[in-house]
Amino acid sequence: MKRNYCNINKGSITIYLTLVTAIILSFIFSVIESARITSVKTRTKAVTYSSLDSAFSHFALQLYEKYGIFGVFTAEEDFLSLVEDYIKKNCNPKNPSSINALNLIKFKIDSIEYNNIYHLTDNDGIIFASQAASYEKYRAANDFLKEISDLEHNVSDISSESPAKIDNNTIMITDKDINLMKNISADPDSGLYKNISQSDAANLKNNIVAKVTELLKSNLLLFFTDNPASLSHTEISDETKALLPSHTCILSENAKAIQSENIPDTITTVIDKGLFLSYINNSFSSYYDKVNPDISLKYQREYLLCGRLSDSDNLLAAAMAMVNLRASLNFAYLLRDYDKRSTAINLANSLCRSIPIASQAAAALILSVWSYAEGIIDVKDLFMGKKVPLIKNSQNWTLSVEGILSMNKNTKSSNPGHEGYSYDHYLNMCLLTADSFKLYFRSMDLIQLDICENCNSEFLFAACISGADINVNYHTDSIFINTLKLISPNAYKFQVNMVYGYD
Repeated sequence: MKRNYCNINKGSITIYLTLVTAIILSFIFSVIESARITSVKTRTKAVTYSSLDSAFSHFALQLYEKYGIFGVFTAEEDFLSLVEDYIKKNCNPKNPSSINALNLIKFKIDSIEYNNIYHLTDNDGIIFASQAASYEKYRAANDFLKEISDLEHNVSDISSESPAKIDNNTIMITDKDINLMKNISADPDSGLYKNISQSDAANLKNNIVAKVTELLKSNLLLFFTDNPASLSHTEISDETKALLPSHTCILSENAKAIQSENIPDTITTVIDKGLFLSYINNSFSSYYDKVNPDISLKYQREYLLCGRLSDSDNLLAAAMAMVNLRASLNFAYLLRDYDKRSTAINLANSLCRSIPIASQAAAALILSVWSYAEGIIDVKDLFMGKKVPLIKNSQNWTLSVEGILSMNKNTKSSNPGHEGYSYDHYLNMCLLTADSFKLYFRSMDLIQLDICENCNSEFLFAACISGADINVNYHTDSIFINTLKLISPNAYKFQVNMVYGYD
């Protein structure tokens, strides 16, 4: 009997082809799904970036148009909600249903959280100062930057020789002042007071010291201006002061250490000081500017230097800073002028009977008082619109030692006032030596005052967002195959970390 083997393997080829086709299709769909997931990941990054870009386009327009500073004035929670809204819109764009049906990279947002939100007042004011310096690159005139560079060079040369400091309106002689006089002697054929008696020398010294300290204790604005009534006396209220960045923001420990000169400055060195000073000059007014500022404080650059609450106090403090600056420059000149130096040393020797240390201290005191007295005359010239040379000479020097005693508001200056530097130049020299952190925050004070008074009374600089470090969690559904979920349960979940901010 014959067996029929024809139907034993019937259907095996079909089963074999089905299995092979299933494996091939699984492989193809896995590749397609993997490629789709990669595309979704790329798309989530693009959506996050464009959403942050859109959110940061809501910057305070008044802040940018007048001061060139970018910042989103809103609460942190509102800002994150704004970013989330833009992400949702970008995840599901309003396309025709036929296009949405063919969309293979659909995904949804699960949550959004932030690691950090950066404000313009953060990083010790560096964020604001960096924007200001960057903005100034495009509007500053090259000749003005060259002028500031020259002023910066002049300021760096001043500190080597300086007069005795005034503490509580009393001139204090230190070992440094005495050591400075050790190698300086009088020319025997030059100077006055070689034969003056000790009592006369003591009276003259005491009288000139009393005269200068009295002037320095008085309101020098009455000395410097012909019409004190015309000065601004605007004052910031305590309520307004409490909201200003300089009073609400706390410096980091590193910044405080830099201020106290305990560590080198590694923070503000990233900001070009010349560019920032140019920004100050182009953004804020001073006493000698003819423009009428938009805010109640008129002497704005004086406020940047001194930080007082009233215009008159700022102007007086700025004037004193310029007197100190001019005194340093005058002291350097006196040390080099044979006749004047010999006059001071002769008077000191007559006073102290040539006792070396006592004579050196007395000479330092006399030269210091003399340089401060001439400095007061110099600053009066600046207030009158004259220019004052950096280093004076015998032709434009005004006061003799005895002339200090008769010095008053009507004392005529010997300086013609055509050469040298103006009031604003000397104010800029003082600003160049000022604490950078104070300049940053006081600049923000003035901008906040301007916007509050003219645009938005609720504006706060500390609430202006300039950058964000966020995490956004997304997910997508499987389309071609589900086996990836078995292999990697988190394959369809993505987290995008992104740091974004204004440059």
